[in-house]
Amino acid sequence: MALGIDFGTTHTVAVAAGAPLLFDASPLLVSAVAAAADGTLLTGRDALRAALQDPSRFEPNPKLRVDDGRVLLGGAEHDVEDIVAAPLCRVAREAARVLGGPAERTVLTCPASWAARRREVLLRAAGRAGLTGVTLVPEPVAAAVHHTLGRDHPVPAGGVVAVYDLGGGTFDVTLLRAGAGGWQVVATTGLEDVGGIDLDAALVDHLGRTVGAREPRRWRRLVEPADPAGRRVLQAFRDDVRGAKEQLSRAASAVVRVPGFEIDAYLSREEFEAVAMPWLVRTVDVLAALADRAGVRRLDGLYLVGGSSRIPLVATLLHRRFEVAPTLVEQPELVVALGSVHVPDGQEPVPAGAVHPSDPPQQPTAAPADDPSQRTAGATAGWSSQPGDATPGGPPLPAPAVPGPTPGSGRMRAGGVAALVVVVLAVFLALQYNWGGSQGNRSPGDTTGTTGAGTAAAGAAGGKQTVQVGRTAWYAGFRIDFGTATYDPGAEQPVRVELKVGNRGREDADLLGITVPMSIRFGDRTTQGGYTGSRRVGARSDVEVGVAFPVKGPVNLADGVLTVGGDDRLTAQIPFRAGASAPPVVGPVQILAPATAATDGLTFKNVTCELRTDFLDAHQQVSAKDRAIGCAFDVSFSGSWYAGVGPDGLRLVMPDGSVRAPQRYPAFHLNNGEERRDELVEFVFGWPVTGPGGFALRVFDTDLRNPDRKDLPLTLP
Repeated sequence: MALGIDFGTTHTVAVAAGAPLLFDASPLLVSAVAAAADGTLLTGRDALRAALQDPSRFEPNPKLRVDDGRVLLGGAEHDVEDIVAAPLCRVAREAARVLGGPAERTVLTCPASWAARRREVLLRAAGRAGLTGVTLVPEPVAAAVHHTLGRDHPVPAGGVVAVYDLGGGTFDVTLLRAGAGGWQVVATTGLEDVGGIDLDAALVDHLGRTVGAREPRRWRRLVEPADPAGRRVLQAFRDDVRGAKEQLSRAASAVVRVPGFEIDAYLSREEFEAVAMPWLVRTVDVLAALADRAGVRRLDGLYLVGGSSRIPLVATLLHRRFEVAPTLVEQPELVVALGSVHVPDGQEPVPAGAVHPSDPPQQPTAAPADDPSQRTAGATAGWSSQPGDATPGGPPLPAPAVPGPTPGSGRMRAGGVAALVVVVLAVFLALQYNWGGSQGNRSPGDTTGTTGAGTAAAGAAGGKQTVQVGRTAWYAGFRIDFGTATYDPGAEQPVRVELKVGNRGREDADLLGITVPMSIRFGDRTTQGGYTGSRRVGARSDVEVGVAFPVKGPVNLADGVLTVGGDDRLTAQIPFRAGASAPPVVGPVQILAPATAATDGLTFKNVTCELRTDFLDAHQQVSAKDRAIGCAFDVSFSGSWYAGVGPDGLRLVMPDGSVRAPQRYPAFHLNNGEERRDELVEFVFGWPVTGPGGFALRVFDTDLRNPDRKDLPLTLP
């Protein structure tokens, strides 16, 4: 009697005795974990309820913490194996109840890109959960086995299929080749920042631009609750938004009740698809680039996996691009678990030569992960879009084996109460390109101003010490100036660092809600910090705050290295020792001076563009492998009818001549004589970029069938 378990980012699915197990009356067990006051680890809906009372005790995505070693929940540290084991333990108990005893054999799935260290963590967690006879199989292999099991026309030997897995929290895509001994992984990649919760968040943002724009303060109270009652209301609202999204996969329209406004907001499928299009186009582009890089010109199958893959637009975009009808079952969330128990024994998680992941360095905290997730969205030579398509192309993805999912997620997660998570363990990645602050480039070794560190007033480990840090970092749209660091061994939280935080965004922000994680390292010990004092930072204003660290044992403060940021986002390291080398400051760089572009009645004025590492309005970092270009403009219309401005009217021209659709964009209509000010459009692309040409901002007329366009050159450093 085999037990198959698909341990997912947002949900866990298990199959025993040929049928899915039920948890809280559903085959989908929420993977989230929360620590109760007595230290007990709660799972599923119990964890979601606990998070409403104390978000600091909540971890929404244990799978993304696999590299952390230790996870802080409510001030107490837990082994990451225990965090991962919590939902697996619940599966083991339910399976024993259904089977009448422990399963004889357990098949546990993992991403195809996971290398030895991550698989070992998963196996140790399974052991702590009481699972026996555990074997690991790749998730896409299990999916392919399920989709081809009992088919009259199996995939021919040597044929290649793609497994497109769009789940609640992440997107993964894998190319598999059929062979006599089973499925071989050809190549795999993914996006950690695209999933169902991102589409939910995009819908919430859409409602904020429509319903919330009428009363911004009331909307802010809804989406930024300050107490458990408000968090319950927000959770119910997000659940309703998610339900409407799911209904739009079956119906042409849905209604969402907006709390506080007491109105029913109408959503059409066309409206949702316009919101979801930029996200889904990225996934299709990633698959196209992966196939091109692997030399695959024909797919013998395209299997859809994960709950979000049932969105009709997914199949439409894939069919349009690859000319292969995607295969989708009624419950794509169950595919991996159902297929896992039919995978032949001896299937290797990563066949030799297929992909080349590497384990992160041996550190007690998060480090660059081994999951070769790619973020660049772009069509390639083998699967290119035609000019004027809604899915513009881009450069091919770089080679695999780059950092992937690590602690938490740098984005604001909107599934259930995942947006309440306020503590994220930092991952530190050295920058490979020397950028300056707002003044522009700095030469290598330039440590003028923001990169100079002070000296310790008392250097003896164990005594009270003070360091004047004197450095600056940029993160999630905030400029962070580091002042005095102190160490008092007699204090409950011995290390404290004073900061001045400037908000570059156009809306007020809360450091607690935005999550600007900080941690400090002394040798091989890393400790996460918590904010003290005021956390609210008004738009275009500064605030002074402190960060305290519960460091254990005597330390020499000058040996400390503070890190801003987390997971695979571009982060900053702040060494306290005078003269210590540090990555260059990462700040916005202006790449387009004020300019004007006119297209058939539409005039874009005062266009300015910056090269950045964050989404300015969303207070989010982009991936460490990506860069963002954000352009602000005023737009007016002088014509006989009206004009619309949206994602079809703005493009980023890449150095290779391809064009990139915006990641974030304005959407509005203008009548004759109307004007909108300070609108923002943002593009994301893989870094570094090569090509014979340069970058340009392309502005279209609204009628793309007969486009009137103008290119504004961008000068990147």
